[in-house]
Amino acid sequence: MSSLHAPIAAVTVYRSGALVARSSVIADAGACPEEVVIDDLPLSLEDRSLRARIEGGEGLVAIDVALSVALAAVDPSLPPAESEALRAARRRVLGIEEKMKGRLRQAQRLEVELVAARPEGRRGAAPPPAPYTGREAMAAARGAALAAIDQDLEGIRRALREAKEALSAEIERDRAASSARQARSHELRKRATIRLRGQAGQSGPRTLVLEYMVPGARWSPAYTVMFDRAMAAATVSVRAAVAQRSGEDWRGVRLTLSTADAQRWTELPELHSLRIGRRQASPARKGWRAPPEGAAGLYADFDKFAGGAPPPAEPEPLHLEEDESLSLAEELAADDDGDGASAVDEGGARWPEPERAKRAAAPMSYAMAPPSSSRPQPASRGFGGAPPPAMAPMEMPPGAPLASKSMMARSRAAPPRGGAIGQGGSMMKERREEAPAMEAEEPGELLAYGDLRMPGVSASRRGELSRVSELERLRELAAKASPERLRAVSGAISAAMSAAGSAGRALPARYSAVATVGGFDYVYAAEGAVEVLADGEFHSIPLFSRAGGAELVYVAVPREGSEVFREVRLKNPIDAPLLAGPADIYVSGDYLMTCDLPLAPAGGELRLGLGVEQAVKVARNSRFSEESAGLMGGSLVLRHQIVVEVQNRLDRPISIELRERLPTLREGEDEIQIERGPIEPPWEAYEPEEYALRGGYRWSARLAPAGAQTFKASYAIKISAKRELVGGNRREG
Repeated sequence: MSSLHAPIAAVTVYRSGALVARSSVIADAGACPEEVVIDDLPLSLEDRSLRARIEGGEGLVAIDVALSVALAAVDPSLPPAESEALRAARRRVLGIEEKMKGRLRQAQRLEVELVAARPEGRRGAAPPPAPYTGREAMAAARGAALAAIDQDLEGIRRALREAKEALSAEIERDRAASSARQARSHELRKRATIRLRGQAGQSGPRTLVLEYMVPGARWSPAYTVMFDRAMAAATVSVRAAVAQRSGEDWRGVRLTLSTADAQRWTELPELHSLRIGRRQASPARKGWRAPPEGAAGLYADFDKFAGGAPPPAEPEPLHLEEDESLSLAEELAADDDGDGASAVDEGGARWPEPERAKRAAAPMSYAMAPPSSSRPQPASRGFGGAPPPAMAPMEMPPGAPLASKSMMARSRAAPPRGGAIGQGGSMMKERREEAPAMEAEEPGELLAYGDLRMPGVSASRRGELSRVSELERLRELAAKASPERLRAVSGAISAAMSAAGSAGRALPARYSAVATVGGFDYVYAAEGAVEVLADGEFHSIPLFSRAGGAELVYVAVPREGSEVFREVRLKNPIDAPLLAGPADIYVSGDYLMTCDLPLAPAGGELRLGLGVEQAVKVARNSRFSEESAGLMGGSLVLRHQIVVEVQNRLDRPISIELRERLPTLREGEDEIQIERGPIEPPWEAYEPEEYALRGGYRWSARLAPAGAQTFKASYAIKISAKRELVGGNRREG
């Protein structure tokens, strides 16, 4: 067995969580050992997601990968577990507190009443005088000493308050820093052991890739759009805010961002045939088949040669709740028996102080990841399942039931069953008395492949697949570990998972959570190596830049106001959608504003509003007249004329769009007629995609520098003379 150094090479951040890929070069496939070890994996690693593969040629394959818990190795490249400033601040607080305790003990001793005893007189004689002078001197000395102590205590309290404030500031500074730190001598890390199999005659270098999921990582898109002075060309720079607190920094990695949910159960669609004829009942689905019965008969020969002795009774199970962990106070209280010093880490794991070398040489293995397979493993309670290496739709496992979603939900919610480890190390579960074991098994439980175990031949439930709980998985390869130690390890792992899951919980202002776009997911890859610290804060990471053409159009709605708005229209320059997010706008290198970028599909047009242009003026005037029409004056005609004048006071030509609206008729208004008059210049119908608009029109024109143009439109509304216009703007009809 040899140890490999496998730095992080690539990271894929999903909607929630990240897939981390470590790589290590094996110099010669022919001389590779059968087992290799990769140490110092984070405790937040999701066990079922662990995968190993060999790249770079044939002749060497990874056949198995197992996880274990071991003491962390020393990495000189990482910063210390605590900064020197934090340790100095703690020492200062402890020193001042000890000084205060000493002065308080002095004051307590002085508070004891000091009285000079009256001398004893002779029998029958008058008592001697009391020593008032000595008592007054002692009282004066005690008062002076207490006054001096009070004065010292006032200064000590002030110094202690300042020291605690400095310590709080250092703790906050240390908390905000990266969580990738040098491990303490008693801290735990996860270890991966990979079994390899080579072929004779194969040589040359190979690359071992180890992949695993970490929870809590998140990302959100942002943009920078830079225009030239004429706003005829634009460069769109895509960046992302990424946060993670996995316990390891991502330095110099290839970063890929995905909108997919990495651990979502997806069922493949089923295409039904269309037939002409009498309706028939749908055939029974065969997607799920219960485990075969009679598996216990496979052990008949074993029982025959073993003397026909029945399987031994199961030992009394040791019940350990998964959420049970030892706190720091409980660990310290458990060590009061005086059997030696102990070390307690941040996650609650307590290790006795005997030689660290012995503990490192015999790590406590707690989980066995299944071998690499193309079948995805459904997520279950505690840790989630792993996605396939490529972001293709996840396949339904063979034999999956139709209602697998509900079954998986019941599987997650099911409480853990108690278990015990037999003498041979086999995992056994409590017997169910209500129904046979095969009938009691839920299909959802049997889909959690990474949690299924087959008891040994001496177990009463041999021949049956049983699902184990998280804590039982912890105990599988640590049968000799005490319950206290198991609970401490479970507490350390739970603390690491909780810390990793809290990364980036609140998005920065104006940022939006990523989501699936129209039922499809997309990938955004950074063009260069990036760095994301494990401090739980969002870091702005540049991804790539693309250039494209742009068009500046001035838009006005004279009917509503005289403001003229600048609107830039540019085509999405990338082959994927531009997700919603904040965009910083620059014109010729100068910052202009920050706006919210809407979702723009691939190849679609993007419109950005850049505020009001004061140098373009618009004025709208309307004229109204009424006249009788028809035989005997039986109808009334309301004539309207609209005149819009536009002036361009800029030193460059502009494109302007004027939006207008004419009255429309509701269904059933047959007695009203609308006649449109001459339009100069001609306009076109305007139907916006964002909302429904009836009767909309627009003029589009090009104005020269310092140029002007007039736009005219007229229409008439013919109504019965018995009617009249009530309310509203009479001049607008």
